[in-house]
Amino acid sequence: HAGETIWACLQATRTLGVLPSPFLPHTGEKIRALLGLHEAGFQWSAGTTPLPAGHALSEPTMLFKKLDPDTAFTS
Repeated sequence: HAGETIWACLQATRTLGVLPSPFLPHTGEKIRALLGLHEAGFQWSAGTTPLPAGHALSEPTMLFKKLDPDTAFTS
């Protein structure tokens, strides 16, 4: 069951990674790179295409920088 759960999470990440690309292109690009996909595999039309079994992922990195709550909301 663990493998199925990881697969489902990767599929959701792929689909959700395509959605913000028009508004947050750098975020979409980071997700695409983390998933090891070419640009053609990261288009609207391919957003729900399943990743093949054994697909290699890239080395994980932080997607967003953590904000310091003491300085994040000061003027």
